[in-house]
Amino acid sequence: MNSLFSGGSVKVNCQATNGKSPAFAVYYKQLKQNGWTVVQDYSTNKTVTITPRTITDYAVKVKARDADGTVSEKYLHFSVIKKLVNQSEISAAEIRLGSSVDVTCKASFGKAPYSYAVYYKQETQEKWTRLQDYSTRNVVKVTPKAAKKYRIRVEVKDALGSTAEKELSVNVLEDFVNCSSLQKSEAYVKTDVRVTLVSVRGKGSVQYALYLKKASETKWKCLQNYSNQSYTYVNIASAGDYTVRVKAKDGSGRIAVKDLTLTILPLPFENCSSIRTPQIICGETAVVDCNAVGDESSMPYQFAVFYRRQGNTSWTCIQSYKANQTVTFSPTESGDYVVRVKCKDARNLVSDKDLYLAVTR
Repeated sequence: MNSLFSGGSVKVNCQATNGKSPAFAVYYKQLKQNGWTVVQDYSTNKTVTITPRTITDYAVKVKARDADGTVSEKYLHFSVIKKLVNQSEISAAEIRLGSSVDVTCKASFGKAPYSYAVYYKQETQEKWTRLQDYSTRNVVKVTPKAAKKYRIRVEVKDALGSTAEKELSVNVLEDFVNCSSLQKSEAYVKTDVRVTLVSVRGKGSVQYALYLKKASETKWKCLQNYSNQSYTYVNIASAGDYTVRVKAKDGSGRIAVKDLTLTILPLPFENCSSIRTPQIICGETAVVDCNAVGDESSMPYQFAVFYRRQGNTSWTCIQSYKANQTVTFSPTESGDYVVRVKCKDARNLVSDKDLYLAVTR
């Protein structure tokens, strides 16, 4: 008895011998039913296609009638079965390095018995490693050798030679895992981006070091030596694509590395502030013109102004954030000064500009 999958068709090839100019009639029915369905009444057509709709066993009756009216019958049989389905599973989607995962090979429909072949590879690699050629053994143990993501492929073959594939995945974690993350993947220049420093399965106290480089470069800049703090910030002055590297070191000295991607965008506005007269005599008034240009979404702007003598570290505030664009002050001592204008836009983005003032006697 021939078999075909649900939705398929079977072709009946009509042939007869020892008769003249035979014509053929073709009928079919489910074996459990009595009535026949006419597929073709007597015709010289020798190829008839039957497309059954139900999954069951069928009978086909072919009648051959020659020119003299002599009739000969022949009965054929076929079965309609469901298409082979691969139902294989794995015992876990995530394991630690050094552990194993069990692949349970299962199938349904098609035609039993089934045999299974199993392969695996690292997700980023092309070549598969064969763990088992076609066999009736249905449980296969996989022990990955690296902390990577793996693909597992199970192929099932039934008694009719039909095959069905299924791919599964397992993520192999390092025993000590760095789970640090960035607050956001995009930020404007000179904007604080929080780095959350966290790890799992470390022994004892865990410390973190932070490094930064442009994506297009190879040299790393150390932003923070090993510390036990749970968060820190990065603030980058130039636009571009960057990689933030977090190194986590546990009490046993093991190090787990996590690379994070950060895109720094230019500010949508420019701080164009200036000092009207960059050199004045002590006692005269210095005038700071606060200004900015940018798109409409940045407006309105507010300005804060500070100053200090060069060589000093503390700033004196002349104006806190206001819309006022003309700020004056009168230094009481001669010397060189730094005037810092902070421009804040409607989104609270801030752009600093340092100006220089010489005060003479």
